[in-house]
Amino acid sequence: MNNYSAFDSDELLALADFDFRNDRPEDALLKLKNLVARAATPLQTYALIGRIYATIGLFEKAKGAFEFYLTKVKDPNAKINELFQLGLVERDLGNTDIAIEIWSDLLNEHPNYAPALYHKAETLINLNRVQESVDLLNHILETAEDGDNFIALADQLLSKTVLQ
Repeated sequence: MNNYSAFDSDELLALADFDFRNDRPEDALLKLKNLVARAATPLQTYALIGRIYATIGLFEKAKGAFEFYLTKVKDPNAKINELFQLGLVERDLGNTDIAIEIWSDLLNEHPNYAPALYHKAETLINLNRVQESVDLLNHILETAEDGDNFIALADQLLSKTVLQ
């Protein structure tokens, strides 16, 4: 049995994040569940729980965690990644229209956010909305910083799309 009471909330959250980044979602989830049971749970706990649930395929639980986080966080810049993640979860749940709407809203505020541009483009291709997808992929190629992984991903997807 682990004695998580020896750690304060910030330490336990950092350890859970470390576990998650090192492919130990079960260890991370145990720590996060301990955090949720505490009186003062850092909000970032819910964002990390959402990512873990999405990773292990519990999309409804991931959606709930992201939505809870997004309703509580006031700083719009602190919501960017979780909004993007919520879009992924909605897409994985089969709610492609909702996913596209989430990413569109996010891109209205952050038009160069490559993860949302790429995943929206990928989703649009699957809906045979090829020209919209091509425009988004070209936008990544025009605006992403050197070394951004989404440049190569956009280039690959664009090549496949143009060849079809």
